[in-house]
Amino acid sequence: MEREPSMADAAHRAMEAGQSLIVGRLSLIASETRQLIHESGWLVVVAVVVLTGWLFLLHGVVGGLARHYPRFAVEVVVGLLHLGLGLGILFLVRARAR
Repeated sequence: MEREPSMADAAHRAMEAGQSLIVGRLSLIASETRQLIHESGWLVVVAVVVLTGWLFLLHGVVGGLARHYPRFAVEVVVGLLHLGLGLGILFLVRARAR
């Protein structure tokens, strides 16, 4: 006679399935990263590292300035500076294309 699975058995199976899914995803990420490096060279990896560094730098700047000014104001100013810089680069690229 077969017994009904208990809640503990079900939770254990769900946990194992979750772990298996995470391991599978990490393996897929590693495989895709290797393929990306192989296909695109180091340029993409360098770009990701630089972007990550830039985000951490901005986080530190905002955190440091937030000690002296309201955080929302610092974030708005940093956002506006980036918007202005992005628009400036866009206009510069368009002007050179003509």
